[in-house]
Amino acid sequence: MKSTAPPTRLLALAAAALMALAGCKPDSEPQRRPPASPVVGPTDGPLHAGPLDAPDASAEADTSVAAGLDVGDATSVSPEEARLARLREAPSPEAAEAATVATAAARRLHRKLDVRASVAEYERALAAWPGSPEANYGLAGALALLGDAEGAIARLSDLASLETEASVARLSAARLDPDFDGLAGSDAFRRLTGYLPVTVSWASAGVDRNAALARIAALREARIPATLGTVWPDAVEGTVVLYRADVEGARALAEQAREALGAASSREHAQLEGDRPVVAVLAPASAEAAGPGEGGAPSLQAFVGPRLRARVEGAIEELQLKGTGFFTWERVEDAGKRVKRTGRYMLHEDGRLHIDFRQTTEIPGDDPLSPDVSVEQGRRSTHTVAGAAGGLTVDGVVFEVVP
Repeated sequence: MKSTAPPTRLLALAAAALMALAGCKPDSEPQRRPPASPVVGPTDGPLHAGPLDAPDASAEADTSVAAGLDVGDATSVSPEEARLARLREAPSPEAAEAATVATAAARRLHRKLDVRASVAEYERALAAWPGSPEANYGLAGALALLGDAEGAIARLSDLASLETEASVARLSAARLDPDFDGLAGSDAFRRLTGYLPVTVSWASAGVDRNAALARIAALREARIPATLGTVWPDAVEGTVVLYRADVEGARALAEQAREALGAASSREHAQLEGDRPVVAVLAPASAEAAGPGEGGAPSLQAFVGPRLRARVEGAIEELQLKGTGFFTWERVEDAGKRVKRTGRYMLHEDGRLHIDFRQTTEIPGDDPLSPDVSVEQGRRSTHTVAGAAGGLTVDGVVFEVVP
């Protein structure tokens, strides 16, 4: 006996066959995607539930970031981690050369005080090699001069993240770089560079200012930002470096200063004022041992900051090389003529002082309240300088430190 399917079942099968032939589908069936090539993969691994979409730009970016990583790890890479990874990548020879050329151009502009133009060249260098220590440092200084503290700190932070000998050296150099004077009070700048002001004082008897200047030179050569203080009120048996324990980094910097000075000890001193977190107090014996007569002439950097004065024939001259990289140099003649130079300077340890300046000349006339005034822009000159026991010698004239 033949068995027959129920009529309703036969009708349903026939309808399905007709719809398949016609390329139709029931309304209840989910929307299908266009046909795609089958996906071939390992039989024991996860299979795609459907055909792969064509890759888009975001997928390509994800692939480039995750190159060399497991698929599971790629999703955990943050944009900042990816940026730092690119920062630490060694450059290709071509990229290193491009960065070197752009950085050299930036430095020339920087020295001419065309700071905004230098920023564009530093950025060009970093586009070629994001981890260039020279370009990051130069851009940080340029941004600091332009008042962009946040941008300057970001570039110094990138330097710190490199963790190389070159980057660490530049962070230390920033302590003495006048480009960063505007950031000296920033907690972030101090944390990144280890900067704190160090004051050099001396015992009330047996030590003079020139001996203190010699010790300042030793500290600055060790990249410790030392400046001249005043007579210390208490007697000390040996040179000692005092620090405030409640100031971050003061103890570490005091220890660096102790090593640079060859001091007997460093210790906490709770009575130091807030703007003096580290003070080196020179004892007579140690200061004299390191003074100009036995330890050599003071470094030129020792004369950055204090006012210097010289008496020349028929005039008094006063010079101040400021820590900001600017200077003032005024000559007042006995007859009343005044010549004042103001501008930027570069002090070279090989004994050259280069200045770019504006010169204002005042010559007394019949009316003492209305002198003849002339102004000359864009002038420059170079002078021979040397540190000496008596002060700074400029073109053979000794400028003494003004008390």
